[in-house]
Amino acid sequence: HYCYGEIPDMTLGISYFEKAGTLGCADSLFELGVLFLYGSDKGVKIDEDKAFAYFQEADHLDQADAAFYLGYMFELGI
Repeated sequence: HYCYGEIPDMTLGISYFEKAGTLGCADSLFELGVLFLYGSDKGVKIDEDKAFAYFQEADHLDQADAAFYLGYMFELGI
């Protein structure tokens, strides 16, 4: 379990967000999209294809911010 001052476990965190997404949590899918769109200094590399897929899944669950990011990605040609 993560406590202040410990090194975050990004792999474990991502797996919990993915689990929440499979249970219908659109916000977790949206957050994964943001994570992969911008990457992380904690070892998560930018992966625009993954980001797009997570935003699409979140959008299908009516997550409004995901729809915005899909439009943003289309506008920039990402």
